[in-house]
Amino acid sequence: MIDYIEQILNSKIFSQWHWLSYHFRGLPHGKHTEFSFDFLNKIKLINYKIPGFAEETINRLASYSGKEKHEPHYEQIIQLLVEVVIFYRLAEGFLAHNVSFQWEPVTPTSQKNPELLLEGEDWKTLIEIKCPSIFKHMREAEKNDTQLGARIGEIDFFDSLSNSGKVTKPLDNKIKDFLVSAESNFAPFKAVDQEISSILIIAWSQHLFEATSPLINGMSGLLTENSFYKAPDGKPITFPSVDSVLVTEHLELILRATREEPLPFGYSSPLDYGAFMMRDFLPPAHINNPSTPNSANQNVLTELGAVEIADIQEPRVNPLDYVMWFGKP
Repeated sequence: MIDYIEQILNSKIFSQWHWLSYHFRGLPHGKHTEFSFDFLNKIKLINYKIPGFAEETINRLASYSGKEKHEPHYEQIIQLLVEVVIFYRLAEGFLAHNVSFQWEPVTPTSQKNPELLLEGEDWKTLIEIKCPSIFKHMREAEKNDTQLGARIGEIDFFDSLSNSGKVTKPLDNKIKDFLVSAESNFAPFKAVDQEISSILIIAWSQHLFEATSPLINGMSGLLTENSFYKAPDGKPITFPSVDSVLVTEHLELILRATREEPLPFGYSSPLDYGAFMMRDFLPPAHINNPSTPNSANQNVLTELGAVEIADIQEPRVNPLDYVMWFGKP
């Protein structure tokens, strides 16, 4: 771990403006914040499964620097830290198992790559992790008392609502882009091995319905026959290489952890995956893709604490047409 500390001390985190400099500024004096201590310990264990991960992650973290309070850098940091949280959970879960980890794997015929390829004795699973740029959306949502979960009603009706300036629009195009990206990254591997499974993980705030609604809302969900995303012939565009989607609240965790705010219920440290067996914990919601013949790998889903969305009775998770927030201006 001393090598990692030295790398941070000699990085742009110290020489330029950086969002997380507060958390690391005590390192020259042997002091840590809870966040920096957790970060160093998490990347150390991940590095055991993925040699070189710690050094490259510190390099990436340090590179988001030099522009004071530049929000895109903060959003990139959140994406990176979400990957650390999920990688750590998988590295810890499969620590004593004969499971290999390939970081950003590629096939001989394509340079498209997901974040991770896990390979057990008789199974392989691809994992793609996505986290939205969400600050603009959060600011807009604070101003409106009505929020659309998905595209609802006729096109003219939806357009009039979403363009009124009084309603928060759904983030369905972000979700669509995540699916398109995952499909392009998974497809080359599926072409080589049809038995390989795949999971798209989407990290979100505690309003998981903002991600689940665009996926499976009956009127326009991207994984339904009524998907708003259509080909020129009017047929819905499907994602046959994406076996399933897992929606988690880890964006919320990272936001609070980096700001030293109280963590969401069920998290014991800033980069903890969460006590998903605990009662009242907001569980990762798993959604199967009906457009693929494969099912996601249960070994991996178990380690990630996945719960089928049909088994979750929680308004923050279940898909909604719209929400009316009381007490907003």
